[in-house]
Amino acid sequence: MKKSAILLLFILVLSAAASAFSNVPTPNKSKEFALKDMSGNAVSLNSYKGKVVLLAFFQTECPPCQEEIPQLEPIYQKYRSKNFDVIAVSMKENANIVRLFAGKNNLSFHVLLDEEGSVAAAYNVRFIPRIFILDRTGKIVFNSYYISAEDLEKEIIRTLR
Repeated sequence: MKKSAILLLFILVLSAAASAFSNVPTPNKSKEFALKDMSGNAVSLNSYKGKVVLLAFFQTECPPCQEEIPQLEPIYQKYRSKNFDVIAVSMKENANIVRLFAGKNNLSFHVLLDEEGSVAAAYNVRFIPRIFILDRTGKIVFNSYYISAEDLEKEIIRTLR
């Protein structure tokens, strides 16, 4: 009970802060990047061309991220055969910590390391978790600071059509 009350308070504070920064421009076109995955392999956003991509920025110690990022796995499994993919981008964190988080949550989609925070900055990420949905052309068609799995799935279905 105490943990959920703290999480709710954190979400409310995050929502208020996000409203205050609602005039922060969100790019309408995805920004190309290449980051290393947890095995040290470079992964480029260009390699996802032609797919609908959910791009999620997070940090492992962020309580809403701890809730939201694992919820992406069943969505990924459900839609990956429909030319859909998920890329989770850990911001300014140690690879070992991120590897433990991904393993604990059985994440099978790409988890990338934005060690300098440059990709997050290119996407104007001010608060986390931050979700972007990119259509097949790379256009950003949806973004959110925190969203339920049900609402996120509706946006994915709309974009896959």
